[in-house]
Amino acid sequence: MAIVRKVVEGSQLAQIIELPAEMKNTKVELIIRPFIEKKEIETFDPKRFRGILNIENVEEQIEQIRNDWVRQ
Repeated sequence: MAIVRKVVEGSQLAQIIELPAEMKNTKVELIIRPFIEKKEIETFDPKRFRGILNIENVEEQIEQIRNDWVRQ
């Protein structure tokens, strides 16, 4: 994606867009890049992850992990 960056006088830019007063008499950086529409956020579908770990005897493994912890 191409991006254009340019430093211009705020007074020049103020002729095109509205600027805050503190930017009108100073140099400002102008950054131009293509606008990309955001897609709708996908909803979480747990079925997509089914079997990804492929762990058998989950409860036994969790108990073993808990027993391996040093308890104080």
